[in-house]
Formats: sequence, structure tokens, C-alpha cells
Amino acid sequence: MNLPEINISGNINLIPIDTEKQVAVFSIALEEDLQLSVDFFNFFAQALQNDCDFGFINDEISDDDVNSLFGGTIDADLVVFLLFLSKKRLITPERDESLISIVNRFSTGKEVILISNLDNETTLNMKNDLFFKLPELSQASIASAIVKLSGRIID
Repeated sequence: MNLPEINISGNINLIPIDTEKQVAVFSIALEEDLQLSVDFFNFFAQALQNDCDFGFINDEISDDDVNSLFGGTIDADLVVFLLFLSKKRLITPERDESLISIVNRFSTGKEVILISNLDNETTLNMKNDLFFKLPELSQASIASAIVKLSGRIID
């Protein structure tokens, strides 16, 4: 099976992800892009075979929801952020700033992997130790990312 090539930069020692680590995964996506996040969550949990916490962050998230999600990251060793957007901007520069702030808050004191189809100013301003640049928003691209994250071999 030929999977798309993923551009990876940063601390490659974070992969494959140690199955003993507590992992929290958050998707930042607009409604039309949520299905790929759900697919990623399902494939990721199966590939790692460990307990992962998953959450969604969108352009309408409330402060209460942010605080609740943040509470779920307290015990996480590693945080994975999915930034899957078919549009090049996240709504407005102000909203970009708000989402970047949320990501950076959740990342404090954690190892962070950012996976995105974008490589714009938004992704450049999000804290990450390892960055996966997907060539496109597709199941094949997320499968390729999960293979790299999990260290699984596909024949």
C-alpha cells in the first residue's frame, strides 16, 4: 500500500509514540472538516491501543468548554493537535489568535505534536515539538500520519 509522504519536522524522537504515555488529542476544525478528525481519532486509538482522550475545538468554543477540556489534559504526557482545515484561514485573524492561545495553554509543560494540512502563520504560531505537514486532507494522509505516529508497518 502506497501512502502519501508526510513532511515531518522537529523532535523525531517523539515517534513512535510510547503506548505507556497518556495522550490527549484535540481537533481544531470547521464543521465541514470534522469527519476526518473523527476518522483520525478512531484509527489512532486502534493503532496505539492505549487510552487516549479526544476533544474538539472549533470557532464557537466557549470559555467553559475550554476550561473543561483543559482539565482533561492535566495528566497527559503528550498532546496531539489536529488542524484540519479545507479553508486557508480560520475565520478571522482574531479567531486565529484565540485558537492559538488555547493550543498554547493546553501545551504548557507537555510534549506537543501538531498535524495539519496547512503551513501558514497560524501553524507557525502554535507551540509544537513535532510538526506533521499533510499533503492533503484525505483518509490516506491521516493513515500515513498514524503509521508514522504509531511505528506500525504497512505491507
